[in-house]
Amino acid sequence: MTTAINHNEQIPASSYESIYAAIRTINIEEESTKTLMATRDGRLAQVVKVYKAVRPLLQTIAILPLIPPAWRAALQLFVTTLDGFNVSFKAGKDLDPAV
Repeated sequence: MTTAINHNEQIPASSYESIYAAIRTINIEEESTKTLMATRDGRLAQVVKVYKAVRPLLQTIAILPLIPPAWRAALQLFVTTLDGFNVSFKAGKDLDPAV
């Protein structure tokens, strides 16, 4: 009897090339200067933009067997949570100052 898990079945379609391409969609230097944006909607828009770029990397890290299972589960929950945030976020729509 073996307790080995076949991780090949869990590997997402993300490859080095697709992760690198996603990371290249943002200008790291430009985004670094915006880390203290003055407006809430500006900060939220930046979170969405940066998250889209790092999502493939986070998904890949979340399945690495070198990382403890609880950590992988927490990282996958984080990705799933931000996916929901990303889908529901519409710049200016959800940021009504009267709320």
